[in-house]
Amino acid sequence: QNLYDFYGENQGMRIARKHINWQLGNEQGYAEYKALLMSAVKAVDQKRLINQFYNQLQAAYFARAC
Repeated sequence: QNLYDFYGENQGMRIARKHINWQLGNEQGYAEYKALLMSAVKAVDQKRLINQFYNQLQAAYFARAC
C-alpha cells in the first residue's frame, strides 16, 4: 500500500511532495524537476517524474564511475 492508496490521491500527493523535497532537495538537478513535481495534478504523473529523476541520477552516477 502506498500514500496514494492510504490517503487518497489528493492528500497522498501533498504528503508525497513534502517527502520528495526532504529526500531530494539537495540532489544535483532536482531544481529542474521541482516545479514539475510540485505542479503534478495526478499521482501517475508524480510517479513518472520521480522515476525520470531517479533515472537521471543513476545515469549521472554511472557516468562518473566509468
